[in-house]
Amino acid sequence: MNRIGFSVVLEAAFVKIGRHNVELIHVPTSPAPSHFQLHGHVHEKRPKKLILTQLNLCVEVWDYKPASEKAILSILDKAVPNQPNTVDLPSSDL
Repeated sequence: MNRIGFSVVLEAAFVKIGRHNVELIHVPTSPAPSHFQLHGHVHEKRPKKLILTQLNLCVEVWDYKPASEKAILSILDKAVPNQPNTVDLPSSDL
């Protein structure tokens, strides 16, 4: 990957968003983890949803715009880890 400009390629990484320790990963794992996971890969197959602890960040569900940290934090703050969260993204958060 060095020849195309990447010095490191990770399978996953953890970051802090607000008070949440969040995993960044391309393909959501099965089963859903106990921590929050931000993922892509599924495109419109999980439209505008936080399912359990997995938030779909594919461009199709965010009106082809980047998801803001503020919108992501708002969703994570409302969700409860290890609970059956299924949250529609409010259009005001897009």
